[in-house]
Amino acid sequence: MSRNKTVLLVIQRELSVLLKLTSGMDEADFLASEKDQRAVMMTLLNIGELVIQLSSSFRNRHQEVVWTQIAGLRDIVAHTYYKINMERVWITVTNDIPVFTEQIESLISV
Repeated sequence: MSRNKTVLLVIQRELSVLLKLTSGMDEADFLASEKDQRAVMMTLLNIGELVIQLSSSFRNRHQEVVWTQIAGLRDIVAHTYYKINMERVWITVTNDIPVFTEQIESLISV
C-alpha cells in the first residue's frame, strides 16, 4: 500500500472520530462545551497534520480538494487557538467536513 493511501486511511479514521464527537450535537451544544470544542479542534489539527504528510505530487494531482485550507486550519489551531471563532468552526464541521469526507473516501477507492 502506498504511503499516500495509508495517510488517507488515517485521515478517514480521524474524520470518523470527528463525526462521533459531533453526533447528536447542535451548534448550541457545541458552543456550550469547551470539552467538545477542544476535542473537535484537536481532531481538526490531526487531520491538518496528516494532510501535510501527503506527497505534494499527490496533492497537486487532486487539486479539487482544499489541501491548503485544511493545512492552514491546522496552523491556526496549533498557534492561535485562543483566537478561533467557534461558530465558524461549527460551520466548517457541519458544511465543509462532509464534502471533504466524500473526497477522501473517493480518493481511497481509486
